Amino acid sequence: MHEFSLDGMLLSHDFRRSIYDNCVGNGLIDNYYQTLKEEFGLKNSKMAINILNKQARIRQCNKYWELDYYLDQKVKDMTKTYYCKDKFCLNCKKWRQAQRMKKFLPVLQQYDDDLYFVTFTIPNCDGLQVKETIKKIFSGHKRLVDYLLGLRKTKLFDRKMFNFIGGLRVLEISINRTSRHKYHVHLHCAYILKDFKMSTPKYQNSYSIDNSGKRDYIRKFSLEEITLQKLWFIFYNNISLKKCPTIHSYKALNSVTNREKLFDNNGYSVTIDKFKPGQYQEMFKYMIKDHATYVDENGDLRKDVLFYD
Repeated sequence: MHEFSLDGMLLSHDFRRSIYDNCVGNGLIDNYYQTLKEEFGLKNSKMAINILNKQARIRQCNKYWELDYYLDQKVKDMTKTYYCKDKFCLNCKKWRQAQRMKKFLPVLQQYDDDLYFVTFTIPNCDGLQVKETIKKIFSGHKRLVDYLLGLRKTKLFDRKMFNFIGGLRVLEISINRTSRHKYHVHLHCAYILKDFKMSTPKYQNSYSIDNSGKRDYIRKFSLEEITLQKLWFIFYNNISLKKCPTIHSYKALNSVTNREKLFDNNGYSVTIDKFKPGQYQEMFKYMIKDHATYVDENGDLRKDVLFYD
């Protein structure tokens, strides 16, 4: 088990209740490990032992606290607890979330007036494609940021349109609401856009309608959002900028004729929304989600624990 100091934390009733709920939720993780251990038991005894040790740690996670009890003041001062550091553990996920908030929120607070919430999405993929998709989404975003910062040059767009000076990137993988075999890999970003003025949203495309059912209105996009959508498609798919006469089209081989052809760039969905004052804290709610809802084969809404690689 791994020791963590909790100096300066006030443990409210709601906080203690959330810890209890997380420990109960960890029972689901324990059950999954049990199934996995049984599957490996006959084929790989070493793996089975490792899983057994994981089960032991996650069962004890955050269940024992060290306290200093001040009798006269009737105060119990919690000095430390112990975490299993399992990547699926609900308690440890929340702890990592708190640590990141402590590290990054003071920085974001300095740029409260220039902070924007930017979401980059790509088509859903199946489980076997998730690992490669994560590599592509990180690589594509890094390439985009290099151009937004001016570290790499192009005439396809004017980076002064955004005045990008930095930000934070958060990966989220959610389960498709209608098919548990499909995964929605996307990025939530807090972008610092100095003195950014977004134009009036007036463009409508295939991403204006939300097929997931979360949004029942048609969203119109600004010129800046359309520009990022086109650039995101190019960088995610690792298309050479030399193959792009403009951001609206690109050259690639036609699979039928085996000759180079000019294709329309329809982009991938990208949205830009202004943070309200203090709303940057909501960014970190996207870092870790303990549960996901999905529709099962009978059409019923179910709740399950999220798994992350």
